[in-house]
Amino acid sequence: MDWISIAALIISLGVLIVMYRNQLERRHGEIAKLHSDFMQKFSATDYRMRSIQMHLETARLEFRRLPEDEYKYFLIEIIPETIKEVKEIIQKIEQHKIDLEKINTKESNRADVLMLFQSVEHNITSVNDQALRLEKKTLEMMDYLHKALEKNDEQSENKSD
Repeated sequence: MDWISIAALIISLGVLIVMYRNQLERRHGEIAKLHSDFMQKFSATDYRMRSIQMHLETARLEFRRLPEDEYKYFLIEIIPETIKEVKEIIQKIEQHKIDLEKINTKESNRADVLMLFQSVEHNITSVNDQALRLEKKTLEMMDYLHKALEKNDEQSENKSD
């Protein structure tokens, strides 16, 4: 009977070790996936912000061609402020990406890394909210610019006829 108990204990320890190793592998896979997902999300937002910055820089030049209008001057005044906000978001994203790259996902296989990633998730949400707000603001400016340029082109065509 002692031999059966010892054999059962050895088998139980073996199963425990196998289950523990499987748990570590699952956690490592989860950490690596989260790390990759976060880097992709930050990169996508970075791309969007750089695109917005380029459009705002172009719009700044185009607004000068528009006919005199109160809203035109309002937009001309807020574009530099908006570009500054975009640059700040780009800097935040770059810092978050640097912080993420510092995490060694091959060696870090603990629950505290998963908790750290929860705070990164909050950072992503915060940056995305700011990005969405600036995208909306930029789209409104671009819409106004587009309509105003079309109107200006129509008026110049009518004058030349």
